Amino acid sequence: ALMTDLDALRKLLCERLCENMGVEQRPDGALMLRTRFEFPDGDRYPIHLAEAGPGGLRLSDRGHTLMHISYEHDVDAFLDGTRGMLLERIMGESGLQWDGGAFCLDTPPERLPEAIFAFGQALTRLYDLTLLSRSNVGSTFYDNLADLLFSLVDEAKIERDYQPEVPNADVYPVDYRIEGRDDVPLFLYGVPNRDKARLTTIMLSHFHRHSLRFESILVFEDQAEIPRRDLARLSDVGGDMISSLASWEDFNRKVLQRDTWRTSIVHSASWRCWNTNPLPTSRVRDEPGGNTRSQSKEEQTWNTRLSSNAAVIGGLAGLRKFPA
Repeated sequence: ALMTDLDALRKLLCERLCENMGVEQRPDGALMLRTRFEFPDGDRYPIHLAEAGPGGLRLSDRGHTLMHISYEHDVDAFLDGTRGMLLERIMGESGLQWDGGAFCLDTPPERLPEAIFAFGQALTRLYDLTLLSRSNVGSTFYDNLADLLFSLVDEAKIERDYQPEVPNADVYPVDYRIEGRDDVPLFLYGVPNRDKARLTTIMLSHFHRHSLRFESILVFEDQAEIPRRDLARLSDVGGDMISSLASWEDFNRKVLQRDTWRTSIVHSASWRCWNTNPLPTSRVRDEPGGNTRSQSKEEQTWNTRLSSNAAVIGGLAGLRKFPA
């Protein structure tokens, strides 16, 4: 009885699999496979079949997978960052190749059945990257923010997850506290999404209610993705805003305009690029009025430091960490 059942099961599988798979010729002469692989909207994967090299076959989606992804995602952004790395990994594991924006898989004719299933599984894995949570994708944003920040400011002047002196400080952490001038620290927050924007609004409001002295910079992954009302509430309590890490020049300028970095030779040379020339003499002109006064000892020392580090500026121009 068992063998009879197994035989019947094998027959049923063969019949049903054959019913759901086939090959059709399109009006343009191209061959397209019919399978049960589907996108979430119900469209079946358009798997095209063509000759590839001597005696080989090529399966291709002719760009339809990326087209479906583009309905709800920016394709360029999708191919970058965490999703981009996972996409490359999936392609490597499954043997997929790029062909002018299309995903394809080459196979010998005798391996076509296995290749069809492997190709369908790979396209499913690629499309499922659209389900990757924003928090996972945002993880690289925080890494990139940290890399950029520590390239500009001495690490000794930065404190991560700082707890300010306010009630319930443990639930109001600051992403980065940076030493500031006149004992006024700079609080820097990374804002990858709407939830973090709302949370930052709550934390900054809490600091203001308790008369905490600080300045703030808010760095967005993509400011355009933050809903208008959330952005308006955040702007009411926050300080400078940087629309994205792509605006690295704006990031440099707004961070470096503080006095947090002047003890560093490299950073002082960068400040030399961004701001005014050092005062050329031991006397400076007051504004307004046109009268002159003697430089303070601190000013003379600072100008001497800038002059001695002028040679560093040329090197910075080539690093693209600081514009020259």
